[in-house]
Amino acid sequence: MATKRAPAKHPVNKLELPPLVAERISCELSKWTGEIGRCHWCNELITGKRRRTWCSDACGRAWQREHIWRFARSAAKRRAKYRCTKPGCTAERRDCEVNHVQALNGLGYGPGCHHHSKADAHGGGLEVLCRAHHAEITAAQATARATARREAKEATKETTL
Repeated sequence: MATKRAPAKHPVNKLELPPLVAERISCELSKWTGEIGRCHWCNELITGKRRRTWCSDACGRAWQREHIWRFARSAAKRRAKYRCTKPGCTAERRDCEVNHVQALNGLGYGPGCHHHSKADAHGGGLEVLCRAHHAEITAAQATARATARREAKEATKETTL
């Protein structure tokens, strides 16, 4: 009995790009146009023998700081000097958490443009908040989601009657 092969993570058709590569091309911060042999961050020609994606470690780190959650989170905390950015907040230093300005509802941990330090068309934007302010904002977002679900459920009941 033959075993089934697992489906490919990205399209096998070579004309379609994997999602992360397509996002790198459309990223507002990256200068890369999609040309093979060029740096995915600054679009300079890659001259190193063993390099395929970045022309230098600096370009790789710059991309990581804007697209990978753990690097973007630490960069945001450093920029805010480990303090809450809400005006008048007196929370202890280092008692901070990083929040996506546009709510991602728990889906924002994979790499992508939603980790940009400043808000843009991809919905990026990170802010540093103390635990109390972060909990307050998260609770308000959860309430808004629950209200929207309830209204949608009531709307479907009305249309079925």
